[in-house]
Amino acid sequence: LVMSKLPVQRDWENREFVELVKIDIVKITEFLTTFDIGMRQQLAVVNEKLKRVERKMDFLEARYRTSQGQPATSTEQQYVADAVGGERPPQGIYLETISPGDNLRFPRRGQMVMVHYTGTLEDGSTFDSTIGQDPFEFTLGANQVVAGWEDAIMKMSVGERAKVTIPPELAYGAQGGGVIPPNSTLFFEMELVKILS
Repeated sequence: LVMSKLPVQRDWENREFVELVKIDIVKITEFLTTFDIGMRQQLAVVNEKLKRVERKMDFLEARYRTSQGQPATSTEQQYVADAVGGERPPQGIYLETISPGDNLRFPRRGQMVMVHYTGTLEDGSTFDSTIGQDPFEFTLGANQVVAGWEDAIMKMSVGERAKVTIPPELAYGAQGGGVIPPNSTLFFEMELVKILS
């Protein structure tokens, strides 16, 4: 009678062992999946930073060629032509959409808008930001902001977030202003929060 129970006992133990192994495999799989996601996110951040550096280099190269009386190459002028929401006319702003807006409401001159932004210099230092504060309000066409800002905002729809590069001639120019050195290219991350009027 005892001998007849042994295979059953062993079978029960084997099944318990298999279940434990399955649980361990699930835990290992979850760990590897989480690790993989984390690595992918880190790689995405690094790749985005590399792309930003490449864009800045292209932009500065185009500016240098223009300052030397040489035409910027078609690649430098149109390197964002195929990017969704990206555009940069020669010697104009460069706008790259981070997240789209409603694609319905675009501000016009004479309208008051509400904008969140962070502005950085070419060395990456932040010189101004509304993050953690109320959005900035201004009227388009009233000379309350630099020309590059107006160009950018009028290309954005409500709710849109974008990275905007503004050359010196559309910002503070050769004279600079406050903490902004002369001939500075400015980099902004902007969000068109609302059209107020």
